[in-house]
Amino acid sequence: MDYVLVGDTHTFRTGEQSQLAARRILYDPADAFNAAFHPVRTWTLPNGEVLTLYARTFAPTEPGIATEDTLALLTLFGDRLGAGDAVVLVSPDQIYGLGMALPADAGATVVALPPAGESPAAALPLLEQLVQTHRRVFLASHNANQVDPEGVIAGWLRDHALAGNDLWANSIQVTPFAVIGAGEPTMQVVDGQWRDGAKLSQLVTFAAPGVEGLTAGGASAFALDWAKVGEAPRKGSLQLLAPDGALVAQEDHDLVAGRQAYVLLIPRSAPAGDYRLVLAIYDPNTLDRTLTVDGADHLELGVVSFGPAPAASDPDAILPQLRHPEDSEREGS
Repeated sequence: MDYVLVGDTHTFRTGEQSQLAARRILYDPADAFNAAFHPVRTWTLPNGEVLTLYARTFAPTEPGIATEDTLALLTLFGDRLGAGDAVVLVSPDQIYGLGMALPADAGATVVALPPAGESPAAALPLLEQLVQTHRRVFLASHNANQVDPEGVIAGWLRDHALAGNDLWANSIQVTPFAVIGAGEPTMQVVDGQWRDGAKLSQLVTFAAPGVEGLTAGGASAFALDWAKVGEAPRKGSLQLLAPDGALVAQEDHDLVAGRQAYVLLIPRSAPAGDYRLVLAIYDPNTLDRTLTVDGADHLELGVVSFGPAPAASDPDAILPQLRHPEDSEREGS
């Protein structure tokens, strides 16, 4: 699809969903359609109806995204996306598949970068604005080497937010980033010792952005300071557990000496409350946990509290309504 024609009126045969789509196109600059297409010509008909012709903004990259890849990405996002989230699409032609397939009422901001006809460096002011106004940024990369071969966009995000483990939806790589708040991180001295010789000395908890603090649908960011790791390969699994012991969020890393960052993506559906933060070490080959010197299979690190997920605003409640052609005729009479 290279061109789309949109009118600012409707007939009684126009479905409600079609009217909502047209209203977003005409009156919501943040709608994904307006990132994918731009107006090139306008006509005013004798009855007052205004028709606008939109043209495709971004050139296609090859190979294109298969339909099953887009569906896999929508499944991966699941209920993750909502108010406070931004999805950055690199290369920007992903907007024609993923961007326009995402539910318009999810509340997430969808941005296609780099801007049309611009270098990746032109995306940096937009990225800065995103991290100032959002809690999490999901970088979806497909054919990124064709539009940003130096990795400028991904590199800037890694320098200004905390990256979590990469997620994959078939050929599409998704890197979640936790935006860190302006508050000072909390340093907690830890005496964590395991029978294989690993020793954890400190837990760092980074501040959440926004005045409301950490919420469901946000990201809790931490760093673990390892004084020593054992000789055998081990993985560390930082987990958030509900009061009944159910796993709510988790991230795993190969243990290395020094500081390691962890990002826990809190489900939007998680009830507000207090959750246990625990750390387990395990053998990546057998998945057997390594016991602490006290004989436990995990280390308790305290409690993480968060509030309810922020509610998304409804753009349809504030967008102007489409007119009916008869309204235009009455106005002109």
